[in-house]
Amino acid sequence: MNQKKDHGGNDSLVGIEWTRTTRIERAFGISRAKQYELGEDGTITLSRHRRPGAKHDFVLVNVASVRRYIERGIRNPRAVPGSELTNLKTGR
Repeated sequence: MNQKKDHGGNDSLVGIEWTRTTRIERAFGISRAKQYELGEDGTITLSRHRRPGAKHDFVLVNVASVRRYIERGIRNPRAVPGSELTNLKTGR
C-alpha cells in the first residue's frame, strides 16, 4: 500500500477512499473499538474481508464516512451519540 506522509510525519488520507482501522486511529484519534461500535450502528461504513485460509478477517474503513461523522459533531455536538465534544462558545 502506498502511504503518503505529510512533512510532520503523520499519515495523510487525502485521496484515500478505504483504509485500515490503524490509520484511522492515527489520523483521527478514534480507537479501533470505537470504529467497530460506530460501524455496527451504521454511523461509519466498514467493510469486512477474509483472505482464503485466514483465521481472522480484516476491516477496511470508509474515510469519507469518518469525515462525515466528525463534521456532524463539529456542527452539532449533541447529534453525535457518545460524543465528548463541547461547544467552545457556550461550554456545553
